[in-house]
Amino acid sequence: MQIVINTLKSEIDGLKAGTYTAMSPPPPPFHSALATVPTGICDGAVPDAGEAVKVEVHKTLTDLSRRKKNVVITGLPEPVGDQSDDTLFSQFCETHLTTKPSLSYLGCRRLGRQPDTYGRPRRLLVHLNTEACAEELLKAAKQLRNCSEPYARSIYINPDFDPVSAKLAYEKRVRRRQQQQQQQPDQQHIVNRVFTCTVSSSTSPPTALSDPQGTNSHSCSNSDTTPSFRNSSPV
Repeated sequence: MQIVINTLKSEIDGLKAGTYTAMSPPPPPFHSALATVPTGICDGAVPDAGEAVKVEVHKTLTDLSRRKKNVVITGLPEPVGDQSDDTLFSQFCETHLTTKPSLSYLGCRRLGRQPDTYGRPRRLLVHLNTEACAEELLKAAKQLRNCSEPYARSIYINPDFDPVSAKLAYEKRVRRRQQQQQQQPDQQHIVNRVFTCTVSSSTSPPTALSDPQGTNSHSCSNSDTTPSFRNSSPV
């Protein structure tokens, strides 16, 4: 009798084990992985795309606000010896510009690696305290184009554009230069025509008057030809 009972227990345990194996929950490592997944995804819900857009917009606006306080200088020589870029920038503003903006605690920083093989200096990123300082510096930088020193005319101060805006600004400058180059031949042609007409009119002899009464003499005659007509009239 005991043998039959033991046999039945073993069979029942075997059935229970097979049922639990088929219906058992995932192993512990899988549970730990699911614990790191957001609840909404586990429930089958789609993450909120609006939140991701808000984050990207916030990053973009923050970056634009930060860049408005900066300027980028092209052509300013690299510092020599113990001279710093901050000192070099301040001296340049004192010498060639009408303004001396205040630097922020970030100061100036060179962009890129060491100067290239052609010896061109790296661009200088200048961090200023306020947007007003950057706007005033950009406005004063236009004076460099009319400076008598070639060194100052070779330096350009531009806003700190993001990569997309920098590309658009570069394409705009290229189109403006192309238009200026196309207009120069037309202007030179006009100047040549005016010069040719002026030379031909100054070398051609005066024409005789076709009006016997002299009513149109004011448009064709001059003071040199007037005495000749008086002398030819009968006394």
